[in-house]
Amino acid sequence: MPVLKNCESLIQNINAALKNFSLYPRGHPYVSQPIDKSFKLIQSFLEESNEVLIAYLDGVIWVQNIPIPQEFLWDTVVKAFVKLKKESLTISKGLAQEEWVDFITVLASNITKDLRDEVLNYPHIIFGGIEKEAKKEAIEVYNEAKAVITRVIEEVRLGKIPKADDVKFVVNKMLDQVLKNKQTMLALTLIKSYDEYLFNHSVNVAILSLALGETLNLRPDLLKELGTAAMLHDIGKISIDPRVVLKPDKLTEEEWQEMKKHPVNGYEILKQMEGLSEVIYKVALEHHMKYDLTGYPEIAKDYKLHPASMILSICDCYDAMTTHRVYQRCYEPREALEFMSKMAGKNFEPNYLKAFIKMLGIYPQGTLVKLNTGETGIVTRPNPSSPDEPIIKVVYDVFGNKLEKIKTIDLSQHPVDEETNIPISIVGTVNPSWHDIDVAEYALAD
Repeated sequence: MPVLKNCESLIQNINAALKNFSLYPRGHPYVSQPIDKSFKLIQSFLEESNEVLIAYLDGVIWVQNIPIPQEFLWDTVVKAFVKLKKESLTISKGLAQEEWVDFITVLASNITKDLRDEVLNYPHIIFGGIEKEAKKEAIEVYNEAKAVITRVIEEVRLGKIPKADDVKFVVNKMLDQVLKNKQTMLALTLIKSYDEYLFNHSVNVAILSLALGETLNLRPDLLKELGTAAMLHDIGKISIDPRVVLKPDKLTEEEWQEMKKHPVNGYEILKQMEGLSEVIYKVALEHHMKYDLTGYPEIAKDYKLHPASMILSICDCYDAMTTHRVYQRCYEPREALEFMSKMAGKNFEPNYLKAFIKMLGIYPQGTLVKLNTGETGIVTRPNPSSPDEPIIKVVYDVFGNKLEKIKTIDLSQHPVDEETNIPISIVGTVNPSWHDIDVAEYALAD
């Protein structure tokens, strides 16, 4: 695996070659030198692997699965990906310097025009799309995680003490997907099911917790513990009367007191499972205590919550608030974040909550938005570099009728309404419960 420094250097030199072509003729040192340097770096990568993969996903450039820091200058490289509407560039063994020079020359000369695939037809250099395959892999991991937590919960219901190996194994897979494909994994948390709430909720909270933990730069070992704790945090609900857990109405005071026992119950169950660390027990016990310790179970005011518990409590609350249940209306994502922000310093650790809100964006995936055109759309991707200009799929026309043909709009490209010639923008949000719509279906569609 190439080191980050060499990956940065490769992108820097490709970017310089493309940009300098607009200022200097072919053969000028400012053009030839970065082409030569990038070719040598590619050859060094090909000594370790059969291919060099450069990708542009979720606003981040990747080289061989290594993300290049966003502050790094690669604007012209990004422009090429965006214009071609591609996500990847694969360079294979056998690449000759002449082929590389010609590729850069043609790409640079067309960078300000409408690029076409046939213009870039080279035997060892292929532009392509990897998002569909990455999405498929992410969905497989999500479904595997759901199957694992379902098995664990069923074993507990039967009075058995399950092993933790399968949970830890699938959490490693989930973490790998979050690191490689965060936005698709976050989109999967839009999957909600009333009938299978506990299973979906456990997986969704695990994904959100891993994503927030990664955003906060947690150590890999703590990230894995956090993900495992998130998968198992509600296991104590198994020992609560199902009629209370699944009651389609507001709980009575007696029922609420019964429900409040689930963190302690979960703590006791997890302590009996082999291979789990104390952090995981603590998270199950602490995830409803609240940042100011006014939650449950009651605890001494000088008690110190584990950071993993404070992270998970944010993700747990957000997923619960954005899930429709018979006795509770579904908050739209932005509304949920606004409500939660009022609880900073009380229910939630302020800095962690701030990072969570920044991670999801001003308009989180799944937010139903009203446009100034009168149409309604679903936010399917945030734009990290332009938070108030996400990618939207328009699903309802100005009269509220569902469109047969969905259209995608990237607000960061400043599209203009064809009839009024006015730039399209968001004017407000809409609660998804007002429409018969599955936001996850649209967010995950190709």
